[in-house]
This record gives sequence, C-alpha cells and structure tokens, in this order.
Amino acid sequence: MRKSTNGCPINDQGFGICSKTMMMLLPLMEAVQNGEGLTKVGGDDKYSKVIVCPDGCVMFRLTAKPLGNENCFTGKFFD
Repeated sequence: MRKSTNGCPINDQGFGICSKTMMMLLPLMEAVQNGEGLTKVGGDDKYSKVIVCPDGCVMFRLTAKPLGNENCFTGKFFD
C-alpha cells in the first residue's frame, strides 16, 4: 500500500482519505441524507461544510447535491 506525504493510504492515482477523517464524514453524510442539512452541525450552508482532518494536515469541503428523491427517513420509502 502506498502512503501520502502525511502517512495516509492512497491509490495508484495519488488519491486517498484517512480513516480518522472518514469517521468524521459519516455522521455528516447521514445528516444530509435525513434532510436536516449541515447548518445544525456547523456547516457553511445546508449542503456544504469544511472539515479539517484530526491531524490538522488537510482541509476538505463536503458538498452535497440534492437529488430530489424521497427521504427514506421521513417519507413512505419502506411502505
């Protein structure tokens, strides 16, 4: 496995994300998925938030795009 200059695993194209950052992203993605958006968790707006990796090496911008699908948490998705 290759590693970036900050020690995170990367693929052959040089892209990757550390597991610590991925653990931060999962609840944020769930907040968007359930329709609440990111403003309640410190986002810049409903669909955007800047995240700094726990080691302070990299900044990411999480940006969501509404697809217009039914919300599986509040709609009748499972009926």
